[in-house]
Amino acid sequence: MSMRAISPIAGVALMLAVTITLSSVFLFFSFGFLNEEPPYILCNCRLVREEGTFGNQIIEISHSSGDCVSLNKVRIVVEVWRNNTLLKKCSLRNFPWNYQNSVKAENIVGDQFIDRRAPRFQKVNGYCYLGELAGDGLWTLGEKVGFRIKKTDQGVRLKVGDLVVVKIIHIPSGCIVSQKKIVIDAT
Repeated sequence: MSMRAISPIAGVALMLAVTITLSSVFLFFSFGFLNEEPPYILCNCRLVREEGTFGNQIIEISHSSGDCVSLNKVRIVVEVWRNNTLLKKCSLRNFPWNYQNSVKAENIVGDQFIDRRAPRFQKVNGYCYLGELAGDGLWTLGEKVGFRIKKTDQGVRLKVGDLVVVKIIHIPSGCIVSQKKIVIDAT
């Protein structure tokens, strides 16, 4: 085989490789395969004190600064730690939850220690702590989301020194946009 025959073949192969690469890049951008940019948010988490049958195990998450977030694009991971040992962990998903109905079991992945009852059982100071409180699907400045940790039936009774870790994950980007730790200082 002569050198003249190899040059055209190499040139065609190189042009084919460039064409495939450029086509792939074009398809990648045009079909939106890139992850969405995660939102910027600052949150505050606190344990809400409550009197009555259901106890003091409500976690309230307040949107204190940053971007408006579509709740159907987030999931919340909840972990309960005691003495550096993970007791319970779950992921809350498929927001916005209808705050007037019970939450479906499939919306809680992992340990089933989040109270799924309708908010008529979960009112504190006039607020319902189940999913999003406003009901419009958007989590904006000043709005709150929340949930209750069950004390019985696969739940956990929080004790002084326990740590509740709340991670808010932006689903399209896979980024943790907020992570808060609540140390239980009283039961």
